[in-house]
Amino acid sequence: AYTVAFRNLVRAPDIFEERALAFLRLKRLGEGIADLGIALELSPDSPKIRLMRGTALFRFGRFTQAYPDLEFVEEKGSPERAQAASRLAKPIREASKNGDYTINRPVLFQSSLEPGSDPIGRLGTGDSVHLVSLSGGWAKVEVAAKRGVLTGYVPESVLSLKVALPE
Repeated sequence: AYTVAFRNLVRAPDIFEERALAFLRLKRLGEGIADLGIALELSPDSPKIRLMRGTALFRFGRFTQAYPDLEFVEEKGSPERAQAASRLAKPIREASKNGDYTINRPVLFQSSLEPGSDPIGRLGTGDSVHLVSLSGGWAKVEVAAKRGVLTGYVPESVLSLKVALPE
């Protein structure tokens, strides 16, 4: 229904917001975030859309991506939205203040490891880690690093650890 509506209607942020919510309910994060990105292109200063995106990213464990949206809403959103954003941003802020960095948390699906894949080596300061899937004791992750985007595996056991990064 949304696809038909997109062919026949003027591009409006609320249509993309609604479809994003449908995708997010189906746990299709990539498509939901993409639609929220389009909604933000159409309405770049919307605290409502930024809170939706920040909340979705936070719930899927993508804390470093969620934080800028949450911070924006704290500054420019209504008191209710700012309070909701602050609740989510607080643990991210506290972990950062303590010098801790949470790699990620598990998501609700699993998939098999790709044949011939090697575990990722040492992660560096400033690397952004995103969990793709879990299987057989290994977590498939994407790392946005200085040397580009890497896909690889880390032991599932490290997902719950916090790592103190050197200053």
